[in-house]
Amino acid sequence: MSKNHLYYIILIFILTGCGKKSLLPIDYISWIRDSENGLYQEKNIEKFIYSVQYEPIEYLVLIENKDSLENGEKYFKEKVAERTGLQYYLFNIKLNNSTANILKEELQDEAEYYKRIQYLLSEAQFDFKMIEGKDTLQCELYHFEQTYGLTPFISIVLAFKTTNSQNFEGNYAANKTFIFDDKIYRNGKLKFTIDDKNINNIPNLILM
Repeated sequence: MSKNHLYYIILIFILTGCGKKSLLPIDYISWIRDSENGLYQEKNIEKFIYSVQYEPIEYLVLIENKDSLENGEKYFKEKVAERTGLQYYLFNIKLNNSTANILKEELQDEAEYYKRIQYLLSEAQFDFKMIEGKDTLQCELYHFEQTYGLTPFISIVLAFKTTNSQNFEGNYAANKTFIFDDKIYRNGKLKFTIDDKNINNIPNLILM
């Protein structure tokens, strides 16, 4: 057994003893995505599936910067610091049991297809909100991933400001309610609640 391998075994043991699970990067990513852990919420409305994934900053850095760990812990922490001040979410809409182009679903005419794309590019940002405690937050960062029909779902990356809803122990003391007013398929205001206990339960990340 190498000294480095022994070091990480000891580190995991110490951190686990502090009361919170500790995971290496690949396991950490899987944990965040596992719906059993409460950071992923989904709603089925007729033929549509709407979903929200809460994305901790460390998770985003891991999946968006594949070289972040190879460049060392300092580089990784710098990338995390660049995103500090915002909380991030991935929002998807897809069809249930279908791989058809969702943007062409239930069209009244061809012009509506292009209106949908324009709406998603420049207007939809204002139909997302976040309620956290007494605060109602507007979407600060918005990116619709335009795939020109190559993927059977709508995918949007969003970010809201972080709030002061943490207690003296540094834990979140308020649930996060993600709201989308669906003006594409007219399914009304959809709410997804991520419990503060699930966010507080996010494992420690062990950097390699």
